[in-house]
Amino acid sequence: MGKTVTVSMSMELLEAIFEGARRLYPRETILLLRGRKHKETILVKELVVPPLATYGAGFANIPLHMLPIDFSITGTVHSHPSGNWSLQKWISTTSLGAYS
Repeated sequence: MGKTVTVSMSMELLEAIFEGARRLYPRETILLLRGRKHKETILVKELVVPPLATYGAGFANIPLHMLPIDFSITGTVHSHPSGNWSLQKWISTTSLGAYS
């Protein structure tokens, strides 16, 4: 098995991700994560709304040819809406419940 990488972000940023997905419901959403990698930890500091992204029922799309070259983008967030929006319940049932 390969190395373990830890992804870290503030609770405020996590709540913003959920709020954005909640506002687009029932459409899917996609966002870019901006941050930096230090050793085996990726620290996410900001969300970036991709230019000209399309949000729909069952899909979200980014026109890759329209993205600027930005090496600070460390990942993406993509939703699959189910109708269950309890952030606290989600945190308590995942490993995130172990962190503050």
